[in-house]
This record gives sequence, C-alpha cells and structure tokens, in this order.
Amino acid sequence: MNETLGFLVRHGPAVLFAAVFVEQIGIPLPAAPWLLAAGALAGTGKINWFVSLSAAVFGSVLADLIWF
Repeated sequence: MNETLGFLVRHGPAVLFAAVFVEQIGIPLPAAPWLLAAGALAGTGKINWFVSLSAAVFGSVLADLIWF
C-alpha cells in the first residue's frame, strides 16, 4: 500500500485527472478509491488539496464536454 500512496504523492494531479476522466468518459474503472486516497493525503498535508481538486474537476468537465 505504501507504493500506491507514494505513487499518488508523486503523480497526484495527473492520476486524479486520468481516473476521473476515464470514469466519466464511460469506461467502468472507479475513480472513488483514488479520490479517497487523495483526500486522505491532502488531509495530512502530503499533497496540495486545491491542485488535486482542480485536476479532478477538470477531468470531469472535459469528459462531460466530450459527451456533450
């Protein structure tokens, strides 16, 4: 589990963007575990919460724009 959290600390915004984008585009891969892990890491101060939130929102909006 430490490798997964370390990966998320190093590549947080890109992983969150990709996870949310892939889920919103219609591929059945859940983004919730990545979002929960990012929230826990943001709560401990290991990643920037605003950048993580922005990446997730941008991934969601971009996928929705593609569908629209």
